[in-house]
Amino acid sequence: ALATTEKHLGPTGLWGAPAGPNHYVTKITPNSPADGKVFPADVIYGVNGKDFSVEADGKYVDLANAISKAEAEKGGGTMVLNIRREDELIEVPIKLEYMGAFSETTPWNCEKNENIVKAAERYMKEGLRPESGLLPDDSEYMYGPWNDPVLFLLATGNPEMLGLARRYMRNLMTRIDESLRTNQYNKKTGFESLGGWGISYTQLLMGEYYHLTGDASILPYYQSLISGTWYKGAKPREEKEYSWPPPRSGHGTHPASQMPQAMGALLAVEDGLDVDKNELWFNIRHLHEKRAENGFILYLGYGPFDIESRQIPAPLHMDSVQKATGHVGSMNGKLGTGAALFSMLDGYDKAVSNCAERCVYSFNHTRKGHGGAWFNNFWTPIGAYHAGKEKYQHFLKGQQWYRELYRDYTGSMWQAHNAKEKKSVLATGFAIH
Repeated sequence: ALATTEKHLGPTGLWGAPAGPNHYVTKITPNSPADGKVFPADVIYGVNGKDFSVEADGKYVDLANAISKAEAEKGGGTMVLNIRREDELIEVPIKLEYMGAFSETTPWNCEKNENIVKAAERYMKEGLRPESGLLPDDSEYMYGPWNDPVLFLLATGNPEMLGLARRYMRNLMTRIDESLRTNQYNKKTGFESLGGWGISYTQLLMGEYYHLTGDASILPYYQSLISGTWYKGAKPREEKEYSWPPPRSGHGTHPASQMPQAMGALLAVEDGLDVDKNELWFNIRHLHEKRAENGFILYLGYGPFDIESRQIPAPLHMDSVQKATGHVGSMNGKLGTGAALFSMLDGYDKAVSNCAERCVYSFNHTRKGHGGAWFNNFWTPIGAYHAGKEKYQHFLKGQQWYRELYRDYTGSMWQAHNAKEKKSVLATGFAIH
């Protein structure tokens, strides 16, 4: 039971399960600030001499605020954990690295935000094996669910990070060749050669990579993917046919895979690749009409349900209490994905606005979702960004305590329950926000 409720407790290196208003320590990351000071079965009941609040999420918010305070002290600060160890009550000081304080304008003009990005860059640099760009076999942090840390590398604009991304793409091409040659899916690659999910996200990655770098060596692979030649027996779907797994076009029961696929296809159109535009625009229409245009992109479920049964005539109402507390539903991150997709197109402002607006007020609703929390935690902030600067700041401030706790002391971030076999990994994809 503890394993299923285990939570990452920020750059302390602690992991804990909820025990009423307290944290029951389940493990400690080796070499972390808490290593050798806190032990499994310790119960943390407060911080800095004050018991945790009994309010909802109180034990997490209070701990996160203490982390923020300690990291804002020049030279690094100390937070004191109030611990019950067997029958003894003790105080345990934990020293944290200096990161700076969040500014009122975060993530812009914010020292702490800049240091979080630098730490994530350092993590990627130190973790890669220089001779190959791959990771040790027992690690997945480079990949996340679908290579989201590579998108982070691209987003930094740092030439050294772009070099790491280039090395990754070289190895990706090699792994694709090997996967196709042997007709086997290698789980260590993060790439499903014959599956809709891996295809969709690899297509998006290739589009972003080529747009940023102009590295033409990727084009044959990109074109092959766009053309659907990596699929076995895949064919475009008829308008009324919806099925699992997602076909080459990506539509079907899974808009969560359809939208990254469509983004990659739109980038390919700009690049002059050979794209089936009829199929692409059917996908866009399928997502847009009475769905994204009204801030509504459901998981959709399985079976031959016609499109009309899944439409709504107007934007969903946002309850005032849910807005104030950040509990408006973001449909497991699909609204954020929708805002990103339709922002790439002219004439779809309504879809971007309605999807993004709901994301802004979902800052306390990204910890769960069908398939894992990764979709929500990765795409919903991106959707909130498309609502404009001030609203994005509102989202980040509302989610600040939660984001503090999924930061690791190594510079990586805890990606809980991603969709890759429901695994959780330390990665840097969330640093893109």
